[in-house]
Amino acid sequence: MPVTPPHKHNVLFIMMDQHQVTCLGCMGNPIIQTPNPDRLAAGGVLFENAFCQSPVCMASRGSLFTGRYPTSIRVRGMGGLPPSESTSSEWLRRYG
Repeated sequence: MPVTPPHKHNVLFIMMDQHQVTCLGCMGNPIIQTPNPDRLAAGGVLFENAFCQSPVCMASRGSLFTGRYPTSIRVRGMGGLPPSESTSSEWLRRYG
């Protein structure tokens, strides 16, 4: 009997940058109109209690995509991720 490969899922990760959470209609702002993020939030997953690991963007992104603290991945400033670090994109590709 042939082995059926597991169903492959699509993952779309959208990250907005450089604004406060209070700048989105879906987060309660009654004045600013953000129809596209609001529509995505209504039909997807909305993180209402998330925290940033670092105030520096590259360290924060490195932490987000590796699941590790910036100090653990040796990115404290604007430097790039060391080649030895694995990212969530690599895990998704590796495991289908």
